[in-house]
Amino acid sequence: MILMSVRYEGAVPGVTLKRALMNKVKQKGYNAAGVEWHQKFMPEHFTESGGRKYGYKQRSKSYRARKLRVKHHRRPLVWSGLSQALMRIRDVRAKTNGVKIYSHASGLNRRRSSRAPDMLLEMGTVTEGERQHLMAVQDRRIEKELKKVRTQSRGR
Repeated sequence: MILMSVRYEGAVPGVTLKRALMNKVKQKGYNAAGVEWHQKFMPEHFTESGGRKYGYKQRSKSYRARKLRVKHHRRPLVWSGLSQALMRIRDVRAKTNGVKIYSHASGLNRRRSSRAPDMLLEMGTVTEGERQHLMAVQDRRIEKELKKVRTQSRGR
């Protein structure tokens, strides 16, 4: 689950917005960022390079050897491929104060012990560059929605 929040200050030039309308605009911005993460960044979590990029906890030597022997791959967060397939279900829920991306992959919730990797936490890891990209996506969507509001208010 990824959480984001943004605080806006000041007036929008040429438009006085009611709180309900501004909340809808913010919600659309959060939704755009959540969808962008799901489409662009989520698939990388299931690659070997993604495991290194996001700093996944090292799995035991015996687990890695067994996985390679039985499943013939080294992809992180993947054993049979079911969790990866279930993560393709996009469940992005935006509110006025943030966005949550829900996982339908129950396998990512399994932990044998407190020392075992928290796969759901690893799944939600975002780099600084990705965070900035998602904020830019959100800002663009908010600007687009505000332009719509301005043109609608002028047409009245």
